[in-house]
Amino acid sequence: MASLWRLNVHCWLGGGLGLAPLLYLAEGFCAQNKPIEILMGGRSEEELFWTDLYEDICQIIHITTDDGSCGVQGTVIALLPQLLDSGKYDCVYVCGPVPMMKAVAEVAAEKNIKCQVSFGKVYGLRSWRLLVLFVQWYRQAA
Repeated sequence: MASLWRLNVHCWLGGGLGLAPLLYLAEGFCAQNKPIEILMGGRSEEELFWTDLYEDICQIIHITTDDGSCGVQGTVIALLPQLLDSGKYDCVYVCGPVPMMKAVAEVAAEKNIKCQVSFGKVYGLRSWRLLVLFVQWYRQAA
């Protein structure tokens, strides 16, 4: 983990309750004066009460909603490729539903950007493909 603290710009991606654990990680990076941006997604604007919690931590908050009631319409995957193409991110951290984490890890791998996924609960252990992507990233980072 120590090498991750030396990276420049970090992008956090969270969906629904997956935003909760990322908040504490973001606070740790903020204490180290590391720039943080978050891409958060939800079904609707009502589910995005997380924005209030992240406002003091993240320099920029990107938002997607499935119904288009706030931010870009669609999931976080609708906006992620465009953000990663900017070339300013060193690493992506993702926590949320398994299909979202899998899709984020695949996009990050395509863009050759490091990605850390949360295996809290039983999350990705049911998804062997996500586990394989994580192991591939881990080996590249070592």
